[in-house]
Amino acid sequence: MASCCDQVKHKNVDGHVHFAESVEPHNLIQVKQDSDSQVQVHVGFLQTNHKYEIKFDVPNLAGGEEISGCEKVSKGVKLEVANVQPTDSSNSNLHIIIHLSAFKEGLMKSCFSLQNKDKKEFDIIVHARVLGKYSGTPMVKDGIHCMEVIKDDVDSASELT
Repeated sequence: MASCCDQVKHKNVDGHVHFAESVEPHNLIQVKQDSDSQVQVHVGFLQTNHKYEIKFDVPNLAGGEEISGCEKVSKGVKLEVANVQPTDSSNSNLHIIIHLSAFKEGLMKSCFSLQNKDKKEFDIIVHARVLGKYSGTPMVKDGIHCMEVIKDDVDSASELT
C-alpha cells in the first residue's frame, strides 16, 4: 500500500499553491456596483481610534463633470469626503479620497453620496471590519493609509455614538 507521502505519487507537484485566474488579490479595495444608484466599497480590516485616508475609484453613476460629496452621519464613524476627481477626460470613473475614523469595534457600514451639478446623485457604501484595541494590528489594503492614532478619549467616542 502506497503512503500519501510517496514520491512517485507527487512528482508533478511543484510545491506552490495555485489559484484560479478569477481570484482577486486580497490587498485591493473591492468596489462593486449594485445598481444605477449604489456602489459598495469593501476596505477590509481597520482599527478603532485610528484615522485613515482611503483612496479608490468608482464608476461615475451621476454623470457630468462637477461632482461633490455629501457625508451622511453614521453611528460610531466619522467620514469626510476629502476629494473627488475624474480619472480621465471621459468622466466615466471617479477617484475618491475619504478620511475615515471608526470608534466602535465590529462590522462597520457607512454611507455617503456623490452628486453632480444637476442634483443627480448616487450612494457609496463603505464596509469594513473594525478591530478593537487588543485585537491586533490589521494589514491594510492598497490605497489605505493610517493618518493618525486618536487618543482613547471617552468624550470623543461618545460624541459619535
